[in-house]
Amino acid sequence: MSRSSKHLPAEERRKLIIETVIKLSAQQNPKNLTTEAIARHMNVTQGALFRHFSTKEAIIKATIGWIGEKLKDIIDVALNEKGSVLSILKNIFMAHVDFIVKHPGVPHLMLAELQRSETTETKRLVKSFFTYYKTHLYNLFEQGKTLGEFNPQINNEAAIVLFIGSIQGLVLQSLIVGDINYIRHNASKVFSIYQQSLRSAP
Repeated sequence: MSRSSKHLPAEERRKLIIETVIKLSAQQNPKNLTTEAIARHMNVTQGALFRHFSTKEAIIKATIGWIGEKLKDIIDVALNEKGSVLSILKNIFMAHVDFIVKHPGVPHLMLAELQRSETTETKRLVKSFFTYYKTHLYNLFEQGKTLGEFNPQINNEAAIVLFIGSIQGLVLQSLIVGDINYIRHNASKVFSIYQQSLRSAP
């Protein structure tokens, strides 16, 4: 953190802490992330972090909340755009992909929270977001059937699994090849295959 950034307003400092957590989550296992590492990366003391968040859990909770809100914004923006149901789905897919490319630590952090055996507030936040995501996808598939864009026999739940799973698959492949841009380079081609399944009989 630069000298001038040490005097940021509280809200901007909180945002910078969140951005640091996401950045570090792309470089190491989020489960092993410590407040010491966050503070060291920001060039501040741990005490400076605790002036904004009481615990590490509070930092992670705020970070997950920020991620959820950003992804909800992606969905809401796409839903408010004019066009076919398929074009809305593609906009959500590509915007989600673009968000991950810009913030590669996001899937690492969310997966780490979901893998926790105990029930936590952050885990509930992740599940709440996915419920929001899946509900809107379900409604889009229903709308697509009504308008005759999609095959009426398409199973909505399976279509949701494939939609989200395609993005997760791209993330996994990017980790294997060691290039986050692999996601963006292949996203359009993957969605092209996906959209064909919505139009054909299951």
